[in-house]
Amino acid sequence: MKHMSRSLSFALLSLLATSSLLAQKRAGELPSTIRERLLSEGYLAEDLAELVVQDDYGTAHNGLRHLFLRQRWQGIEVWNGDIAIHMNGAGEVVKVNNGIWSRMAKRVNATVPIINAESAMSAVLRKNGIADAPVSAGYNENEREYVFNGNAFSGEPVKVKLVYQPVRDKLLLAWNVNHYMPDGTHWWNVRLDALTGEELDR
Repeated sequence: MKHMSRSLSFALLSLLATSSLLAQKRAGELPSTIRERLLSEGYLAEDLAELVVQDDYGTAHNGLRHLFLRQRWQGIEVWNGDIAIHMNGAGEVVKVNNGIWSRMAKRVNATVPIINAESAMSAVLRKNGIADAPVSAGYNENEREYVFNGNAFSGEPVKVKLVYQPVRDKLLLAWNVNHYMPDGTHWWNVRLDALTGEELDR
């Protein structure tokens, strides 16, 4: 019985470790033809240096591969800053949907927040009619994301992630506060300016 208990514990730890690794987004690269095209259109190499894979899958009925990459700047993701590349079985690009930004160094306003994650979360929860903020449950450094206990939020953790929010032609450092309502009726993503606390989008 003790041996079985140790085996189950080891299996659980292995599963948790695997899940943690899967949660880490891997670096992604553009196909050379797309990279060359973007550079010719005014993108800089530094704009394309920190792409990470959001999704990568194939569709059996047409043999296409669909690669979705998200843009980062100094490790911080751009909200909806994605480029989707669709390729045929020979690896040839069939279609591109481009939502990434050029000349990022001139667009970002900051890399370090003034308002911390807890303050951003509390402000969003208060505005959404929730008085009590949950306690911390961890931090994912790779994702720049704080996680808070979700027992009072339909069992789903509250997540507060540092991102860049596009506002006109700028990329503003922001906290995205992701939470379910306690009764499960709504699920919010709210971006607050990480320097001023102003709500930018929801």
